[in-house]
Amino acid sequence: AIQEFGFPTDALTPDSVVATSCLIQMGTPPVQLHIMSAIDGVAWESVWAGREVTTLDGRAVAFIGRQEFLANKRAAGRAGNPARPWCFGGAEDPRPTGY
Repeated sequence: AIQEFGFPTDALTPDSVVATSCLIQMGTPPVQLHIMSAIDGVAWESVWAGREVTTLDGRAVAFIGRQEFLANKRAAGRAGNPARPWCFGGAEDPRPTGY
């Protein structure tokens, strides 16, 4: 099933997963996951400390926190979608709290 989803099991080794600047893509557009071993603008320690944890299908899943996400986007030169200026501090977020 994982190979049908597009996970590159034949090219993946433990060393390749922990390599600096490794990008693992699985799935096919429009349903695709990108797993990166490093990102610009933030250190692993701050990403881990700022992570957000939620539950999906009864399992705890961690995501990068908002502040670390924004720091990465700024460092990568991706200022965001002008249709959503609140994502980067350009306006107040109009969504309900906790969204």
